[in-house]
Amino acid sequence: MVKGTRSNGDPSNEAVKTVELCDMMQQLLTQVNTLTGKVSSLEKLDQEMIDLRNQVMAGGIRGEQSEEGVRRERENNFHSHHSNFSRWSRMEFLRFNEEGLRSWLFKLDKFFSMEGVPT
Repeated sequence: MVKGTRSNGDPSNEAVKTVELCDMMQQLLTQVNTLTGKVSSLEKLDQEMIDLRNQVMAGGIRGEQSEEGVRRERENNFHSHHSNFSRWSRMEFLRFNEEGLRSWLFKLDKFFSMEGVPT
């Protein structure tokens, strides 16, 4: 039988098809409601991101320190910053050459532990 055509056959068969269609419609409605909720959540998130971006662009979000405080801190820490810079400039970046994976990972772990970076 072709879809969409009416059969003059068994009424119980048509009742089963009707129940199946109702079940399919219910599943579709459930999925549509779920998607609607997700879209609503994404719209709220999008609006929050827009608000944050606008605050940043307007200078509304600032750290606890003023620009003057940041400048003074930079001047006071110039020597320690400079020594860090020179140490970084002398260090060769650890490159993985597809050989000795364990050795390379050990070197990375050692480097990050010396710098106080959690791994």
